Amino acid sequence: MADVAGTGALLREPDDEAGFAADLLRLADPGERERWSIKALENAKRFSAARMISEYRELYRSLAPAC
Repeated sequence: MADVAGTGALLREPDDEAGFAADLLRLADPGERERWSIKALENAKRFSAARMISEYRELYRSLAPAC
């Protein structure tokens, strides 16, 4: 998850119930929630369709034999 979420998420170990609860309480504050929303939206820009297409195109070109 960390590779995908980057700095735009609050991440915890699956058995860290106290940590999850603390994060939920943090997000109850509108200002804190807004800060994390901004981080998440910035992180999501890494996954645009245009970038994906460009990276696939470059991958395919690198695998194709030179003509």
